[in-house]
Amino acid sequence: MAISGFNMYHGSFYVNSANTGRWEDFIVKELVPLIDGRYRTLAQSSSRGLAGHSMGGMGALNIGLTHPDVFSCVYSLDPAVFNDELIKDAVADWQRLEEGIILTAYSAAYSGDGSYPHFDGSDTENRVIAQWQRGAGDWEQKIRDYLAGAPRLTSLALVSEGRTEYPWITKGLRCLDGLLNTRGVKHEFQTLDVGHVFTPEIAETSMMPFFFRNLTMK
Repeated sequence: MAISGFNMYHGSFYVNSANTGRWEDFIVKELVPLIDGRYRTLAQSSSRGLAGHSMGGMGALNIGLTHPDVFSCVYSLDPAVFNDELIKDAVADWQRLEEGIILTAYSAAYSGDGSYPHFDGSDTENRVIAQWQRGAGDWEQKIRDYLAGAPRLTSLALVSEGRTEYPWITKGLRCLDGLLNTRGVKHEFQTLDVGHVFTPEIAETSMMPFFFRNLTMK
């Protein structure tokens, strides 16, 4: 089932936000029970997977790492992840992209007042950056939190689109891959020779085979 995170800001980033709603709770606490109650599903985490591309890839990654008791497999395609060094590149790209709608969406989801970093050395800068890091950054802490809990994901795929027009996404993914390797988190890293796009071919040749390999089908 495809879940649209579209809202008045052109994107929710699938998180619980005081500004944009409790999207994570909606998916985990409302949508999953609704689907299990309405359809002939295998109502167990080992038979549930979560996938997304770009904003959706980040949502799948965050929700999957936080709720491995609900989803056992995560396929994250070109998620918008960054670190302290890449956040400036992300802001610059999002300012240009479609008149800044992604910048507005991210700011609405993570900043209480819709602020975004201006990198001007002002007194409010650290507060705003800390808010932003809760979303697409702060991966060392997120991995520590994940490892401190139970259960664990049975499979996690980070998939990079090698010809993306957003190089910081590729750099951020490789950094995250390195962190996961360092902390011994089971996952796989793939690179596809495509731009920043989700196509039926990707679903057929990469995403669906991943789930067929890793989900319990009975």
